[in-house]
Amino acid sequence: MGETVVTQCPWCGESLEVWVERDGVGSLLQDCDVCCRPVVVQVDWDDERGPSAVAVRE
Repeated sequence: MGETVVTQCPWCGESLEVWVERDGVGSLLQDCDVCCRPVVVQVDWDDERGPSAVAVRE
């Protein structure tokens, strides 16, 4: 089970949708759908608050 989380591209500011699984915490590399630059997304899951994601430049 998982959920979609929206974060912001650190390069162009557009929204990035990231699918987060309960057991999939950590970081992943994803290209922005708009500017195509690489983004490192740190994902986390809190049982009370649900999923979260933060995007930073690679």
